[in-house]
Amino acid sequence: MQYFKPHWKALVLLLVTVLLISAISSLQPLIIASGVDRLSEGALTRVYWIIAGLLGLGLLNYGVNYVNRFTLVKLLADIIVTLSETAFSASMY
Repeated sequence: MQYFKPHWKALVLLLVTVLLISAISSLQPLIIASGVDRLSEGALTRVYWIIAGLLGLGLLNYGVNYVNRFTLVKLLADIIVTLSETAFSASMY
């Protein structure tokens, strides 16, 4: 636990990004269903807005995934360096 404690901000950011990714993934089928309903009603203008919204959600999902992966890789690299330094210093004494 001592290895993760200094990185609590990164862990919170990871938690937030995972929750955002889950929320976005849950919203996409609902929006598609709404678009199908509007298409059957003949409301073509609303369908265009729904498609634009889906595109925006996809871009948001991409950005949140990027932040998530970048943060995770940096966090793991920092922890591995700390573990290596601890192991090296323990082997020297």
